[in-house]
Amino acid sequence: MTKSSCNDLEAFYAGTLVPDAAEAFRGHLATCSRCQSLLSLWMQVEASALSPMAANGRGTHEVVNGYHLNDEDDE
Repeated sequence: MTKSSCNDLEAFYAGTLVPDAAEAFRGHLATCSRCQSLLSLWMQVEASALSPMAANGRGTHEVVNGYHLNDEDDE
């Protein structure tokens, strides 16, 4: 198994790591709170982009720090 680091996070998320490198990154991920946080954030943003809200013309820019902004907030 190869050694992994935070530098592999983007490739891991994109699914472009070769199997041995992906396995090594999973080991790194288990102990790295920084990578865990970033991966969680990226997954939340992706899920937001794929949600029904996004399909209705509302994009991920309307999700800030876990808060969903809506038109009523401006009143």
